[in-house]
Amino acid sequence: PFMAAIHFVDSSKPSKVGALLFRNYMFGADSNKYTGDAFYLEKGYTRIEGDNGKPPFLRVFANRENDIFFKNQRTDFGWPGNQDSANRLKRIAFFKEEIRKHPFSFFLLQSIYANKEQYAEEELLEILSLFDKDVQASKVADQLRTYLANRTDADQLLPNLRFVNTANQRVPIFDSNSKLTMLIFWASWCGPCRLEIPVLKEIQKQYKNKGLHLVSISIDNNWNNWQKAIEQEEMPWEQLLVEENKKEEVQQQFNFKAIPLIVFTDNRGKEVQRFIGYDKDGKKNYANVIRKFIN
Repeated sequence: PFMAAIHFVDSSKPSKVGALLFRNYMFGADSNKYTGDAFYLEKGYTRIEGDNGKPPFLRVFANRENDIFFKNQRTDFGWPGNQDSANRLKRIAFFKEEIRKHPFSFFLLQSIYANKEQYAEEELLEILSLFDKDVQASKVADQLRTYLANRTDADQLLPNLRFVNTANQRVPIFDSNSKLTMLIFWASWCGPCRLEIPVLKEIQKQYKNKGLHLVSISIDNNWNNWQKAIEQEEMPWEQLLVEENKKEEVQQQFNFKAIPLIVFTDNRGKEVQRFIGYDKDGKKNYANVIRKFIN
């Protein structure tokens, strides 16, 4: 089964591409309030009825996978949230119960996989075990196992990977002589990443001779764009680029899918703190971490 959508070109307006809109039939009296262009398609009989030009639009008669997809469209299934531990555990318990009711559902596994960074390894393995054999043998399940095999979890040392620098030389990300390393994951096209560069310059200036090792690691797709951004920003610390064929592996090992990301590690390569996204209070937060390791 896979998520599908049907798009079309209007013969009266050939420059306009439209889409079939389906009402969420799982919401009872509120079904007409919620429409979307996606549904789940799998082997078997699928029927579409209605008028795509006006509410309540179309009704899709599909399969049990589609029922689960529509039922959970507004539950953020798979996302445990940045909540306190009690609420987080409640949401994960809800996810497990849904999977126990529908162990055949590829949609439920795909939703967990889409939020895999939010779970501990033990949680993901337990959740995966709740699915039936066909789902556990799926491509998504294999991707999840590969992700876990590559990912560095709590209390594990991060790998001292080597990436190319501006001179096209491969150099390691860690320096064992430093007290603390600040890994900065960014890209030239990332506005928030570049917005916080002035703060990083202040941090580097204040702590560069006190044992702080800064390394910017770009996930740019284009070497020239990366080089141009470095010239424009004039960052006086190590600049590295992740090769295209290594990006997915690096994102798994460092457990992220969004930038900017800053990861602090001790001199052994153990993560001590991470910050995701741009924060106007970033300098204060970074300094609080740095002062724990550098006097």
